[in-house]
Amino acid sequence: MGSIPRKLTAALLGAAAMGGALLPAATAQAAPASPESAMAAVRAAGFSIDVTKSVVDITNRLYDIISNSIAHNQNRSGFVNGIMEGSFYDAGQRYNVMVTKQNHPYTANLHNIVYDAIVHSGYPDFRVIVFESGTFTNRGDGGHINWAFRGWFTREGMTVHFRKPGAAARSAVPAETGSAGTASVQGASGAGVTIHLDNGANGFQVANAISNINEDNRGKFVAKAVDAAFEVSGGRYNVVMMNLSQGYHERLTGKKLYANVRYGHVNYGLWISEAGQFTNNGDGGWINWGMRGWFDRDGKTVNFRRP
Repeated sequence: MGSIPRKLTAALLGAAAMGGALLPAATAQAAPASPESAMAAVRAAGFSIDVTKSVVDITNRLYDIISNSIAHNQNRSGFVNGIMEGSFYDAGQRYNVMVTKQNHPYTANLHNIVYDAIVHSGYPDFRVIVFESGTFTNRGDGGHINWAFRGWFTREGMTVHFRKPGAAARSAVPAETGSAGTASVQGASGAGVTIHLDNGANGFQVANAISNINEDNRGKFVAKAVDAAFEVSGGRYNVVMMNLSQGYHERLTGKKLYANVRYGHVNYGLWISEAGQFTNNGDGGWINWGMRGWFDRDGKTVNFRRP
């Protein structure tokens, strides 16, 4: 695999301690990451994104994901799920998303494609498709190292039938009113954060807070990151953080923030929401997931409620 030099895209001017994590002082604000810098870093390493359709253009965000994933040598399943989640939120939570290994055997009959690209990244090449409906059949091996998808669908084995979200589902997604763009910060313990959705959750402040956590223990890092996200977003929303290389099922409502959080070789998803359900289908423990807010837990399924 090639390597990309780690990059710092936000200046930290000061910090104050809160809840066991380092939080930015009033003057420490993360600036939006430069799309050009991520693209230049990826291309300098010999990698690229070949776009064939971009009615909804998420290419700059993908460059940021690729740049940070390769710089941190992340595991492949976390990389694939990170692209899948990032693409879903960057496209406005209004389309289905499929990420599949390009040289894998598959049959795709997808309709109203709004984004289609091949990602060349040092991992195997992956195709990213954003679309309204259709059917996709994986004729090769499964697992998140080979494919990942989300949206509105029913699944029969290795065949997935996607449907167009109805008007109610689309209108339930609020317009992004918070900070737009990305914040990728290299912290003392190797942590980095990329914001893909911020609906008034102080996204850049959350990115600064998590990236400044100085913690060598992975489980303690997750616990501190969850606490930081909860506090910085105002202490009025639910927070869950999940290792993206594990299986999970997210059914959250009233989402305020989604971010990719990188710690060492592990890629986490971070959600801040009003309510809903989240299920961990993989391994447990703080090294893989954590949550804070108002909820009832049944094994690895957590039901969040509004405070």
